[in-house]
Order: sequence, then structure tokens, then C-alpha cells
Amino acid sequence: MRMKHLLQYTLAVGLCTGVLAAHAMVSTTPAHVTKFHIYTDYGEGDVVFRVDATVAGCDGFWLSPTDPGFRQTYAALLLVKATGATLEVTADESRVWPGSSARYCRVDSLTSG
Repeated sequence: MRMKHLLQYTLAVGLCTGVLAAHAMVSTTPAHVTKFHIYTDYGEGDVVFRVDATVAGCDGFWLSPTDPGFRQTYAALLLVKATGATLEVTADESRVWPGSSARYCRVDSLTSG
């Protein structure tokens, strides 16, 4: 019986954690990249950027070279900036870049607009 309660508790905590994590995601409307910075010494090449859309809780967004898919995401970001196209950014507002007092939220995905 005790094992059953422990299993139920573990499952409940896992579900609540998933719900909380889902609420940390924010998305922009289609936007233009206005500025980006590449830091050669910080985070082994972290990239931070801003767009011309406002997102509550995020001043901008960031990518880390240790992220899976970093190269593809960074290439897409450069292409969007170079061509003046729009993109939508989905990011985790609970994972903020530690290299600034501004709130750069961790990128989850980019979608071309």
C-alpha cells in the first residue's frame, strides 16, 4: 500500500512539473530580427538576439552552442536577418541567459514567417 502511494505521489509531481514547464513557454508574433550578438568567450559562443515583437517576460532570446540543433537554428537566424524575413520565436521564459541583467529567454524553436 505504501508503494502505491509513493507511485501516485511521484506521478502527481511529474504531471505538475510538466504543466509548470509548459506554462514557461512563450511565443512571438511574426517578427524581424533587429539585433544579435555573438559572445566568443561567454558560454563558448552564446548568441543573443532581439526582435521587433514584444513578449512578456523576455527582452530578447538566446542560443547556446551546446543546444542540440544549434547550428541549424543559428543558420536560420542568420538567413532571416540577412533576407529581412520574419520569424516566430518560441522560448522558455524560465531559462534566462546568465550573461546579462536583461531577460534573454532560451530559444526552443524558430519558425519562419
